Amino acid sequence: MSRDRFPLVGTLALGLTVIGFSMTGIWVRWLIALDPLAVTAGRVGVALLVLAPASWWLEPDRAAAWQALTSLRVHGLALCMTVFFTVAVASFQLAPVSLVVLMVGLAPAWVLIFQRIAGQSLDGRRVLGVGFALFGAAIALLPSIRGATTGDEGAYGVAMGALGGLVAGFFNACFVYGRSRLAERGVRPGAFLLAAMTSFWGLGLFLVAPFTQLGALAPRTSFEVGSMLALGVISTAAPLWGLGTSSRLLPPVVVAFVGPVLPFTAAVAAWVLLGEVPPLAFALGAPFVVAGIALVVWPRTVTIRESRSTSSAIDRRKRTRWMSGLGDR
Repeated sequence: MSRDRFPLVGTLALGLTVIGFSMTGIWVRWLIALDPLAVTAGRVGVALLVLAPASWWLEPDRAAAWQALTSLRVHGLALCMTVFFTVAVASFQLAPVSLVVLMVGLAPAWVLIFQRIAGQSLDGRRVLGVGFALFGAAIALLPSIRGATTGDEGAYGVAMGALGGLVAGFFNACFVYGRSRLAERGVRPGAFLLAAMTSFWGLGLFLVAPFTQLGALAPRTSFEVGSMLALGVISTAAPLWGLGTSSRLLPPVVVAFVGPVLPFTAAVAAWVLLGEVPPLAFALGAPFVVAGIALVVWPRTVTIRESRSTSSAIDRRKRTRWMSGLGDR
């Protein structure tokens, strides 16, 4: 493949990532008659059929793969992601898709909070971003929580789903932060391998689902089977490939803004495919959350880009001086 086609491939991969993650809540809602544990187990089971061969063939360092497979910390990360999947599925079955995605999107703010607790210093823009994001989340949550306190069962379900999205975002942040800490120790499991390990642990939910009695344990119609397959392939395996590929081929600042974009793309998908109009609380809180997450993400990516530019300029000056020295000889 020619070099000038790499940005096109990266853009297509990024588009696939956005579409896949935006559609997650749609598939889950179409599987609402199923137990959320069974939905999660089926999702990761389908994904495992795709990810396991991919992780075997695409893993560049087999020794690193074996190190990851035998690391309890890496399995802990996989379990964090399994909890994230489970809570997110349950949340999508209770609350509007747009509201859940908005709450899950707070993960970068959680990561920043973890870094501060660990003693890392934070610049003012990121602190301001966390404040904006949490303020927006409070605005989005307030109406349903207020309704739940008055005994409104519908508002209670929405509140629980939205809070579940917040919890899912927390575990997603635990996964991201834990992975970065492992990388500092030299343990870097590939994206496909880690996703396959997550899928393996998620299969254990099949053993628990029969005792919860929260719905059917298996798809009963061809439509439900298709939705389950789509959830596993289009909204699990494919976005993981897309995110990894776009991260390699596109500037970090472009890839970083997938998170802030998702609440809006998911809201549009739910509106078109489910007829679910985004609630007013989402419209009021989303701008603050998205602006806050953008502030959290933007400085890091710009710093990386500027440091690379500075490094390249220094290298060019060194090469110029070295060539000048050769000319003097």
